[in-house]
Amino acid sequence: MNRKLALYALAFVVLRGDIKEKNLHHVDCTVTGSSYAPVVIKGKIRGQLYDSLLLTFWDNYLYGATNGGSVEFYVKVSKRGNFTISLPPIDHPGRIRLCPPNNFSCLMLNFQLVEPGDNIYMSVNIRDNNPTIQCSGVGAAKYHVRINYYNYDNRKEPALLLSEADSIILSGLRILDKFKKGISQKAYEILRADVIGNEYGNLCRAITYSDLTTRQSWKPVMKEINKAIDTSKGHYIALSSGYIAFLYEKAKLDLILESNQRLFEEVYRKLRNRYSGELREKLLAYSIAEDYDKAVYFHGIDADSFTACLKDAYELIESPFLKQEVMRKLETIARGAIAFDFALPDTTGKMTRLHDFRGKLVFIDIYGPNCGGCLQFKNDFEKKVYPVVKCNPDLVIIYISTHKSRLGWLKDLDKYSNRDFVNLYTEGVGFNHPLINHYNLMGVPFHILVDKDGKIISATISPDGEQVLNLIVKSLLTE
Repeated sequence: MNRKLALYALAFVVLRGDIKEKNLHHVDCTVTGSSYAPVVIKGKIRGQLYDSLLLTFWDNYLYGATNGGSVEFYVKVSKRGNFTISLPPIDHPGRIRLCPPNNFSCLMLNFQLVEPGDNIYMSVNIRDNNPTIQCSGVGAAKYHVRINYYNYDNRKEPALLLSEADSIILSGLRILDKFKKGISQKAYEILRADVIGNEYGNLCRAITYSDLTTRQSWKPVMKEINKAIDTSKGHYIALSSGYIAFLYEKAKLDLILESNQRLFEEVYRKLRNRYSGELREKLLAYSIAEDYDKAVYFHGIDADSFTACLKDAYELIESPFLKQEVMRKLETIARGAIAFDFALPDTTGKMTRLHDFRGKLVFIDIYGPNCGGCLQFKNDFEKKVYPVVKCNPDLVIIYISTHKSRLGWLKDLDKYSNRDFVNLYTEGVGFNHPLINHYNLMGVPFHILVDKDGKIISATISPDGEQVLNLIVKSLLTE
């Protein structure tokens, strides 16, 4: 198996590659960050034109783990390429992403930090989906740093990878220092934490996915990373998406190095016991919201353990936004929560509701087109699960497609599902359906097991067929 892991390490570099160091002082260094003010971004696009742009604004951002606090704006672009974006007044830093609709390969701003009072003019030149951007105006200094992607190869010597990470961090901090007088103190500390956290977080992730036999050789590297951890500025770190991800990844890695375990509840416990205050609240919420790890890294989480962590987090967290996010999980995917009673069309157009199957155990698979993980799970399910349970009258299997085309869904039906299952689709609206919004899905496949009363048994299910079979069989025996 190829152990090269293409991990996206976030490095801060000058946004426009041809800006030389000697020219950096020409940037408008007016500092923003006033207590309550709007954000205005104007600009002009040249080269590859679009008739609209998609702006996503995160009032509270957990590094992609949750859509909570996000608002999307479709921005009209004139025939001459001009656009204007006006965000309502904000009283604290947020994050924005700007790109053409359905074209994330052409990111103009990628999770960019914004502050109250920013008034920016962007000059954008796009060639082959590659935007070159110059920014000026009030608060522009921080817009001259951006996220780039760096691949770590965990087959390399540990000391070499640590050296690579340290080099990128030093480069990023050097650039931030060049712009320091044009950036508010709060924004500077957040970006500084991002620079450090992004690199060390992805380095920890590379170690986590390395060969077990080589992990002991990483311990000297971990000692150096431990020395670099500084939580004395907890408020700023809690606002840094990169540092939050770093501390979470490090807790996962520590557990692997200590006991070779991948147990969510143990990672949660480490975060709970190591940190305090606002930082701990953010870390606990992040760990709960990180949906990708639930299936792929932890290979599913025991529903009772996950629900216990949710309840514990809800009692500990004081932040209204984070408390709301945890409550949303308790109300939607915790054991005993009421499953969403969808009404969706089947292959004949007949509307089917979850309520129609009361009195039966229901296994639900939500999948999408061009999804390798969905196809892999379907094949594993047909091989390991379906032959054992297909004749059980107390079990219903529902496959729900997020395909935006009915014809496309029907064409791919045999590839991603089975005609013996109950086959439904989200009526051509894809991920914009209330079912998807209810569970706050950010990806597929997603699996739910529902009891005979319409309540969740588990929504943190392993993608492994044998574990799915064990869960279904156990539930059939106890229901």
